[in-house]
Amino acid sequence: MSRMTKFLKQQTTLQLMQRTQTGEPQLNEYGEPLYQPRVTVIKCRKEISTQDVITSVGAAKKSATTFYLDNTTPVTIGDKLEGKPVLTVQEYINAQGLCEGYEVMV
Repeated sequence: MSRMTKFLKQQTTLQLMQRTQTGEPQLNEYGEPLYQPRVTVIKCRKEISTQDVITSVGAAKKSATTFYLDNTTPVTIGDKLEGKPVLTVQEYINAQGLCEGYEVMV
């Protein structure tokens, strides 16, 4: 259990993007990503804040919500939290070099 877990008093929904075996997103006929049908409820800490975020492809977007998650739920760019696509994921690494949790912006 992560040290972050005790601070996660809220809940959110997580929907994972479907990926190929090489890790590439699966796309529909319109070029939009496909998502797994299962939606999971996970613990989080949610903060509403507006920030400019540079995405992995270099686009500038506005982020309205920051989620803090523990290390039990790995999240990647493109997954959805509360129906909004994840823009950035930052890991929190402890002194032993292990991941304690994630800061996720949507």
